[in-house]
Amino acid sequence: MARKPRLYRPGTVFHLISRFVDRNWFIIESCERERYVKLLGRGLSMSDWRCLAYAVMSNHIHLCAVAGMQKLDTWIRRVHSPFADWMNRKYARIGPMFVRGPKDYAIPPERVARVLAYIHNNPVRAGVVDHPSASAWTSHQSYLGIAPTPAWLHVAEGLRRAGFEDAAAFDRFVARSPQDVDIDELLARDFERADDDDVAESCVAHLAAGHLTAAAKDPIAIVRSTAETIGIPVAQLTSRKRGKLEVLGRQIAVACAQRVGLTGTDIARALNITQAGASLIARRAPPPAELVDAVLAVLGSDISCSTTGRLANLSTEEPAGALASAHSGQREQVMQVMSDPSKLTTWPTRSDVSPCSDASCTAPIPAALTLDRARADRPRER
Repeated sequence: MARKPRLYRPGTVFHLISRFVDRNWFIIESCERERYVKLLGRGLSMSDWRCLAYAVMSNHIHLCAVAGMQKLDTWIRRVHSPFADWMNRKYARIGPMFVRGPKDYAIPPERVARVLAYIHNNPVRAGVVDHPSASAWTSHQSYLGIAPTPAWLHVAEGLRRAGFEDAAAFDRFVARSPQDVDIDELLARDFERADDDDVAESCVAHLAAGHLTAAAKDPIAIVRSTAETIGIPVAQLTSRKRGKLEVLGRQIAVACAQRVGLTGTDIARALNITQAGASLIARRAPPPAELVDAVLAVLGSDISCSTTGRLANLSTEEPAGALASAHSGQREQVMQVMSDPSKLTTWPTRSDVSPCSDASCTAPIPAALTLDRARADRPRER
């Protein structure tokens, strides 16, 4: 039977386990671990995946990462191949070092804390140290502030996803569970493959953090909300212009698409760019989180104005006025962030931008940009 293709839905948390051939103890010296961690950081910096935790053991490696739009192989090979070559030269050996690609397990939101604890407790279970904070083999010291935190290690997101507000509480939780149930067997039993749609949907819903409905995953709605929030017409955002606001808007839209689990193809069509262009945007430095949150808040207001939330008391017969009132506050927030150089060190600001008018915000997207899935999925005629 042919092997199922790997499916990595953006926003899903994965536990990745890489083992060495014949379970050999290849990594012995500290410089070898440092070499792997350095290559790991380089590989992640060239991708849109986000690492939450790692453990570099002697005969295997654990990673906990949030999937991006790119495939896992596009960046993991940049880590494993040069590391294997370096180790082969060092020990004058020939042959592969890793057993195929890493095992991948999709992790539901309620089990992220257990997986992080399991990864950080690997040296404890191996008998190397008595407490996870005493080992430099994992990312636990970075969580506690004992060791420097590299830019590619997302400690704050790891704590948030695990449900902890401070590192001390997380450290106590990790220390209490060194002999937790074998996560490998647990995940293999409950989530055999990474294409488990239920797990992926659960992770995406948790990531959205606002209980966004299915409408929030509409790429056209994301483009509209992005244009409205930063104060430019939709037609300008989806044009070929490469001004400061157009570039910023596309990056915000791609980041929002990742947050709600859309594919690069979907958001690329809505932005009138290629899939490769969307992937390139995703690999660059992310836009300020305040802008992404503001756009998603506007999108959430659009969805909840007739049901729940702070607009629940407004009549569904008068959505235009309700949305204009709701969006004005979000636009003011965005303009404040954009005008603060300390928050936008990588983004040029423009003080003369005024919020777009209701007509430009609600203007329909050109018909050429609407998503006709039946047409997109139909094979080309020859």
